[in-house]
This record gives sequence, C-alpha cells and structure tokens, in this order.
Amino acid sequence: MNISTIKTALFNWANSNSSGMTVVWSDQAAPRPTRPYVLLKLSGAYHVAGNDELRPNQTTAIYDVVGHRRMILKVQVGGDSIQQKAHDLNFSLGKPSVLSTLRASGISISSPGDMINLTEYLETKFEERFAFDVELLAVATSTDNNGYFDKTEISGLGETQIIEE
Repeated sequence: MNISTIKTALFNWANSNSSGMTVVWSDQAAPRPTRPYVLLKLSGAYHVAGNDELRPNQTTAIYDVVGHRRMILKVQVGGDSIQQKAHDLNFSLGKPSVLSTLRASGISISSPGDMINLTEYLETKFEERFAFDVELLAVATSTDNNGYFDKTEISGLGETQIIEE
C-alpha cells in the first residue's frame, strides 16, 4: 500500500470528474480555495477485523505480512449552485472506468457515503457546501523477521538429531 500512489489516484479521480472545479487536499490552516472547489482529506489506514496473514518468504525466518486496511476519504464540494456537481462527483464513484483506475492504484471503493448539506452563511451570503465520505479498502504489506528457528541441531548426546518445525 503506497499512500502517495493512492492520494494521486484519488486526486486524479476528483479532478477528472469535478466539472473543472478547483481540487485541493484539505489543510485546516489554509483559507478555502476560490469557488467552486473540491476539498479532499484522507484519514489514516485502519486495521480491518482479523489478524494479518503471515506468508513464509524464501528467506529463513522472514515472513511477508499482509493485511486489509480501511481508509476514509472526506470530500467537500463548495460554491454557488453546487448541489448537482457534488451529486455527479459522488455518482462517478460507480463508473467502471473510475473503479478500475482506482483498483490499479491499490484501492477499492467499499461504499460512497450519503450527501450531507453543509451550506452556511459566509460573509454576506450563503455558501453552498455538500460533503460525503467514501470508505476505501486497501491491502498493506510488509516483511517481518519473526526470529523463529527453522531447524535446531542437537549434538553431544550420542547421535546428532535435527528437529524441524
């Protein structure tokens, strides 16, 4: 699981399906971009139920550790008369072309969330904002030297014995 690759794929999805709106990764300290805009924020990768799988590698005592991870992509769309564009962006997550592109980057869509209206009064007028969360699934891999012995040789007790696990 490469977070940089995943973020690039998600940014490209939003940019390609947002009808020309400005797409940026959310930064709490930064001002909002020029309207209309799409803000993206990716949560950390959380462990999905069950233990990670240990797969023996070709090297003694080295294992590949493989586990499923869940992430949440938070999407906010803001601007004037923006509800249809927000709906279209959410709907695009069901397109086969989008799903296959995201899968090629190592993620799959578990469920795009419901649209929430966050319209608020900003300065002298209302700013329309809509938000939805997208549950993503990915596979994380790493290696681990678990320290177990594959073979133990005992000698000095008459005959040599080899014990294998």
